Amino acid sequence: MGRRAWIVGPVSLCNQEVTCKLLRDGLMKTNESVVYVCFGSAGLFSLAQLREMALGLESSTLSFIWVGYEERIKGMGMVIKGWASQLLILNHSAWGICDSLWVEFLHKLGNTSRNNSYFEGICAGLPMVTSPLFAEQFYNEKLLEEVLKVGVEVRSKVYDFNPETKPILEASIIEAIVNNLMGEGEEADERKRRAKVLGEKCKKSYQEGRGHMLPLVDMAKLFAVRGARITILTTYANAKIIRPTIDNSIYLYIIPFPSTDFDLPEGCENQNFALPDNQRKNFFKAVDSLRIPFDAVLKDLCPDCVVTDMFLPWTYYIAAARGIPRLVFHGINNFALCATNAFNSCRLLLEEKEPFVLPDLPHQIMMLRTQVMDFEKLAGTPMEFLLEKNKEIEEVDAKNYGTVINSFYELEPEYADHYRKVMGRRAWNVGPVSLCNQEVTCKLLRGGEQSMSVSECLKWLDEKPMSSVVYVCFGSSGLFSLAQLREMALGLEASTLSFIWVVRNGDNNWIPEGYEERIKGRGMVINGWAPQLLILNHFAVGGFVTHCGWNSSLEGICAGLPMATWPLFAEQFYNEKLLVEVLKVGVEVGSKVFDFNPETRPILEATIIEAAVRNLMGEGEEADERRRRAKVLAEKARRAIEKGGSSYNEIEKLMQELINRRKHV
Repeated sequence: MGRRAWIVGPVSLCNQEVTCKLLRDGLMKTNESVVYVCFGSAGLFSLAQLREMALGLESSTLSFIWVGYEERIKGMGMVIKGWASQLLILNHSAWGICDSLWVEFLHKLGNTSRNNSYFEGICAGLPMVTSPLFAEQFYNEKLLEEVLKVGVEVRSKVYDFNPETKPILEASIIEAIVNNLMGEGEEADERKRRAKVLGEKCKKSYQEGRGHMLPLVDMAKLFAVRGARITILTTYANAKIIRPTIDNSIYLYIIPFPSTDFDLPEGCENQNFALPDNQRKNFFKAVDSLRIPFDAVLKDLCPDCVVTDMFLPWTYYIAAARGIPRLVFHGINNFALCATNAFNSCRLLLEEKEPFVLPDLPHQIMMLRTQVMDFEKLAGTPMEFLLEKNKEIEEVDAKNYGTVINSFYELEPEYADHYRKVMGRRAWNVGPVSLCNQEVTCKLLRGGEQSMSVSECLKWLDEKPMSSVVYVCFGSSGLFSLAQLREMALGLEASTLSFIWVVRNGDNNWIPEGYEERIKGRGMVINGWAPQLLILNHFAVGGFVTHCGWNSSLEGICAGLPMATWPLFAEQFYNEKLLVEVLKVGVEVGSKVFDFNPETRPILEATIIEAAVRNLMGEGEEADERRRRAKVLAEKARRAIEKGGSSYNEIEKLMQELINRRKHV
């Protein structure tokens, strides 16, 4: 047909609605036993047809949810009048493969995206009963039945927008078709198998993402709420991560990422890919190649400012050439920015001292050289490109219009002042940006597809006493050697405390023999991605073992939790000093060596881990004071983003300054 087309779905995987009650309570039905009946927002029927439908569903004796009869089906069926959380319902285990889904609905007249419902059914891995009404729905029926072979037709044969003139399907026909859908036998089993395969293919096209991206998006949401028109420039794979977390007030401008042009794996569009050192340079080259499309976007949009990540220093020059101010986002806090500057300013003078004190800071901060990233040491290594990138970042740092920081003034006032007054940087503290995600849905969708049932996780926590559970997570890049994982497992076991432990390494080869049985009921190990915001804010969680990445650290602060600190690399050792020595809400586990490579990192023994976790969750004056301070900081964080709070006012000031600047340009 010669048409240009881009296959970018399933877009519904960006909108998985969740309600707290349904997540916790579930629907107490056996797996694959429930039929879901929905005809979309425009699927209207005559009263006579509705009666036949009701009788047919009742006669089937199957459990069902019907959106849109009530005493005789009590306990067997649920009628929802109005809108239902379709994506949540479709993906519930009670109907894993048994769905009755009629296509289709129109969002608005003239909307070209009308295949939502059946595509959501495909993504859920469900076979479908098809009862098309109008539009392209009869074509969709043919696709489901004859091409994909996951559908059973109800025998709707007439295209008609008018519900009063549509031919009526009798209850006996509806009953027979629904029983056919939910029945057994070779044909039904094959239909269910094909549906499951299609569902898995849908999910594989949906990638996770994290790092600096999530706080930048959260920050955009805070500005959008205040009336700013926000456009997020991103790539296709990253757009899949961002879409679930934003509403229609924020625009996405998508540009292609040249992965294969730089010998990168297809779809490698962020740093979640575990690239070998010799390919990491290629990734940054690919990022730098986006200069031309970035310039074209600025020419098209003419924004009042651009906010870009620190690793995109070239955006300063392109924005400056068009007279557009650039705000930089470092992804770290004031303390780490000040500490980094203090080390860089006198690195050579400190070379012979071990340990050494970072000079000219409000507190006496003592470090080991093994804890600090020294870019100069990368010269002559495969990571030398980071040395050059760091120089580029430093060159434009003072030239930027300013810095937006995911922190709040009350958390680190001395360092917010130091960054502005001593280092001479213009900065706005606008965080904690994660607090824009107060709804359960937002907390769940933030970051990626969960690796286990959220309801299972929350139910497990619900059964634990208040503040009795340790949450252990090392972020999206926190990988460990198998030997270290085993020590961690034994240390958590020996602590005798309840825990949730998120592991990113993928397989289970490291698990000690008999371990899962020994910790049954007391420990939960999640392989992959977990709903961190929901877990941290659960009443049963009383402590957080963290790698001290700033996103996680700030989320722990907002949850009012004391933390056990286990930094690995980047600015994480500075964050440890902030948590332990400045804020006094942390206890050190004992990590002393900055190392990106989990295989060469020194191993902390089980006894050390056990002692640190017991210290974190223990009793006594020191532990109680740590918990008290953590609760106070959480309250200050909440107030900071509320109307009249420090971060709220900072956003107001920055927006007004940019508006005034526009008037005088």
